Amino acid sequence: MPRPNESPEQRAIRKLWEFGHFFNRLDCPNGASVRQDDLSKLTVRHRVVIDAMRSRSLMEAGAYTDAVWGVHGREPDFDGEYGPAIQRWVVESERCYVPDYPAPQGVELSFTDKRLQQVAMRMQAYAAQPAIGPGSWQGCHNVGEFHCCVVAVDDGNLPDWLQPLWHQVLTNTQHAYAQTGLLLRFVDGNMVDILNGEPVTGSVNTRLSFVLSSSGWIGLAVIGRNEGCSTSPIWLQLLSTYTGGNSDAERITQWTTLLSHEIGHNTGSGHNNSGVMSPVLERGLPSDFAPSDPFRSYCLGQFGGVPVPIPTGDDPDDPDDPDDPEPPIGGDFEMRLRRLEERVNRIAPRANRSEQRLNRMKTILVNTTPE
Repeated sequence: MPRPNESPEQRAIRKLWEFGHFFNRLDCPNGASVRQDDLSKLTVRHRVVIDAMRSRSLMEAGAYTDAVWGVHGREPDFDGEYGPAIQRWVVESERCYVPDYPAPQGVELSFTDKRLQQVAMRMQAYAAQPAIGPGSWQGCHNVGEFHCCVVAVDDGNLPDWLQPLWHQVLTNTQHAYAQTGLLLRFVDGNMVDILNGEPVTGSVNTRLSFVLSSSGWIGLAVIGRNEGCSTSPIWLQLLSTYTGGNSDAERITQWTTLLSHEIGHNTGSGHNNSGVMSPVLERGLPSDFAPSDPFRSYCLGQFGGVPVPIPTGDDPDDPDDPDDPEPPIGGDFEMRLRRLEERVNRIAPRANRSEQRLNRMKTILVNTTPE
């Protein structure tokens, strides 16, 4: 958020510091010597600021390109020179507040938001120890010899409008990670699986909660560094006032991306210049990680890449058991339609329930597909 009496140029320089772009050794080789007290002495014409601005524009390439096209009607040149396009991009871009690069050891950090302070200091402390595969949640929670993470959800500030969509957001996120080898189990305060009603044993790895206000972020998460199941849980928080779109379909898609992004930080991932882990929340991403998404490659390396089974809590021979989770919603229509057809074929033998479930899935698909 802009500070009182802060010019657009000063805000741009401050955000370069907060997002860590003075510390990108490749694109800003002289930035490590800049300290927070130096920011007021810098202008957008200083070489170190130009280099840091170029670094940020490369990380947020999509949003910066949109701004340049909107202002100048041309492709961007990524030269870091401050102008109307950069000013629009800095003001309008909606991005993750987790820094793109950690501050070097010895650099003092000071954020007014204490939660952001904790994230930035943790990144700095572990900068020399990046998270590496094959992850650290393997063979736990009594689910099998694969990776599992238990996410405890505190829905105390879950907004009323999100309540009917939240189950689908969790389902989408669970399915996306399961395809790469990580099973997410979302549990309530009683350690009951929110998606299938089963009791879950073992430790909580991440605590998810909703907040009513922030310093400008819509989601914030601690970056994990190979925590084991016996260590203290890390956390992620989501802003209750973020809507994500004008329709249920848009909101499901954007909240799926937001949740997947913040859990990505919990697994140890930083930012990429595209896809789920882009610092600028991209719109219209598929519910599963796209093959071209850099984060998908990261997950495959961390968690093995073999799809893992998702517990359904459903006995196919008992008609009174809960139904299977709905298929993921969001992304490519044809892919979603194929999933629907596969599910219809699989449940067809259950004659006493198949027609009711098919009609419900068709209704969901129709109501959440943009025209």
